[in-house]
Amino acid sequence: SAFHGQTTGDLALKCVQVAPRAMHMLGPDDAALLYAAPPDAFVDYYRGLYGYEPRVYYPSESYTDLTQPLDLIQMALRDSELLERLAMDGKRHGWHIDPFIASSQVYALARRLGMPVCGFSEEAVMTHAVARLNDKALFQFWCRKHRIPTPASVHVVGWENLIDEAQRQFDERGSVMLRRARAAGGLGNCLVNQVTMTAEGTTSVREHLRLKLKPHEEWEHEVILVEPELEILGSPSVLARATGGNVEIIGVIDQVLSGSAYIGGNYPTMEHDVDAWQLMAWTVEYAREHFIPQGGQGWFDIDFGRLRNGTFVAFESNGRCTGNNHGYAVRRRLMSDRSRVHAWTNDALKVAPRTSFEDVLRGV
Repeated sequence: SAFHGQTTGDLALKCVQVAPRAMHMLGPDDAALLYAAPPDAFVDYYRGLYGYEPRVYYPSESYTDLTQPLDLIQMALRDSELLERLAMDGKRHGWHIDPFIASSQVYALARRLGMPVCGFSEEAVMTHAVARLNDKALFQFWCRKHRIPTPASVHVVGWENLIDEAQRQFDERGSVMLRRARAAGGLGNCLVNQVTMTAEGTTSVREHLRLKLKPHEEWEHEVILVEPELEILGSPSVLARATGGNVEIIGVIDQVLSGSAYIGGNYPTMEHDVDAWQLMAWTVEYAREHFIPQGGQGWFDIDFGRLRNGTFVAFESNGRCTGNNHGYAVRRRLMSDRSRVHAWTNDALKVAPRTSFEDVLRGV
């Protein structure tokens, strides 16, 4: 609900499947609100890792119909017993809400529970700061104004304009990348080249895009970045947190990509120190001159790409928790001498549908 449109289908399924990763960010006195209870075997595993049991809350209602909008907060607001327990425990522990991403519904939940909210203020949320500060097109405008390199994107709105520009760039280079300005998780990206067209059995750009760009209405009415397919040798991401007027750089993490989709992170970056310092400097500049003045608070990052010639482009900024937060938390909690340890996460490790968590542990 932080953006326009509804979360259904593949993106909804991904949200449900990866939500338990937030448990790794919990301290002994913290709690997580998730879509469902974690398996008992995972709770035992967690206790063995950290020495305490995770405190998890979840609605009695289950999300099973992928055609229906996914909305954890609405599910929670319909569960009076859950709200009563959260309010009582929150008061006892002095909890605040630290959302994955800020929205007006977060504040609706906070009022029901009597808890304060971290990150974006309600005023910033209501004036659409969250959407603006997660918008790839607006991020590019700022970067170009401040001479931070970005992909050579053309911004278009409307289905026929999208088809025309994609066809023009495809005819010029034999490939084209499309990115929805306000999509997340890699599901708003679409690469068109001979390999992807052959894999789908399509013979034209128009046919391929009509097949792949779903939901169609969001691609038709949202700003789309149409840009060259870049050969990326690395994708470092700078994770940071804004508190008031201060900016803390948490770390530089190499994103692991499968095609154009994020699937994990390498901690810490393998980039040279001088390059990492440049990326951090750009991130601090962005935070102080744009993110914070626009109402941004809390977690954010900037995703970069390293090209074959050694230069960098800035792809996007995410004003929210990211796919790297939980991996960073695991590394911080388990490894006292982190300077000597390299860690890698994989959010797309596939197992058979009937494989239990116990089966996974036995295979390690």
